[in-house]
Amino acid sequence: MDTILIEALDPVVERKLRQRAAEHGLSVSQEAERILAEALMGVPITASSPAPLTDEEKQARVQRLLSYARKPDQPIDWKAESDAIWDFLE
Repeated sequence: MDTILIEALDPVVERKLRQRAAEHGLSVSQEAERILAEALMGVPITASSPAPLTDEEKQARVQRLLSYARKPDQPIDWKAESDAIWDFLE
């Protein structure tokens, strides 16, 4: 698929596009693609829209992302990790 760059997009339009993408659980690029498809080919936007996330699903996603930033339960043996990598590469 080709890439489209839109320069000097009106900030209000950008904000509304971001809000609409978030409401549909899509990236800004995916939402823009859906809008263009509807406008140019008559494909209804609701045809492939995913079900909105429940509050519990949103919270679970947030917790999963936050877990990546937590400290490990036990110290990491960096030498052992490094040795394992080198053993794998040899």
